[in-house]
Amino acid sequence: MIQNPISFAYTSPDRQALNTLLFQPVLLVSISRGWYVKSADASWTVSWRHGTPTLIPVSFGIGRVMVREGLPPINFFVSGEWMAYRQFAPVAPQTTVRFGMTVAFPELRRW
Repeated sequence: MIQNPISFAYTSPDRQALNTLLFQPVLLVSISRGWYVKSADASWTVSWRHGTPTLIPVSFGIGRVMVREGLPPINFFVSGEWMAYRQFAPVAPQTTVRFGMTVAFPELRRW
């Protein structure tokens, strides 16, 4: 994902203009028997204006997709994120841990 939101309609002269690049690098590798490793949770934020925040985190995770006869598929994962680079951001998490579960319901599709 790549985005670059900008501000263009200033309603007050004391508000700072925004121009920030958002980039989410995604890497996913299937290992075997439903197991996978990923690096897909970190979003890089690079501001184009001087004195505004730049954040570059890196992430790593492992997960498993379980497909069972007669039951919906389930995806379990755990991932960690570490802030590799931070500039002009006094408040930003240094480390993050995520636990997740996704349940698919393919029989609910209309097509």
